Amino acid sequence: MSRRNFQNKNHKFQSKRKLDPDEFDLEKARHEVFQLGIKGFSDKDKRTAKRELAIRLGAKPKKQRGKNIQQHLQEIRERKQKEREQQQQQQQQNRSGKTKNRKSQKLSTKKKGLNEVRGMDYQLGKYRNGVQYLSRQDIEKIQKKK
Repeated sequence: MSRRNFQNKNHKFQSKRKLDPDEFDLEKARHEVFQLGIKGFSDKDKRTAKRELAIRLGAKPKKQRGKNIQQHLQEIRERKQKEREQQQQQQQQNRSGKTKNRKSQKLSTKKKGLNEVRGMDYQLGKYRNGVQYLSRQDIEKIQKKK
């Protein structure tokens, strides 16, 4: 099978749209500018830039290298310790700053009823045969609201 026939059968090689020779393709220009920029890098930077370009074009990135489990656990412990210290500092700053009355904090948190759903009115009583039956507690709730 010749190369030309292979390219015609395989859709990956065909471009999304065919351009006239005098049309400007922005994607190609962007790629060429990036390639030109890579030429000025040192060898190590060239490798990393080419790797990033391949990832950007759809290649799978290289897997991260494995760590020793003791080192990994030690890093986690240190991270948690830093978080605890930051929380303690924030608590000390909050204590030294303005303090709210505990009564006002308790009043602001409203207890939800059993059937209450975030501010929506719920159905009172029970329906049987198209008739709504209310209990004494339901009637008292209605009277308290008015």
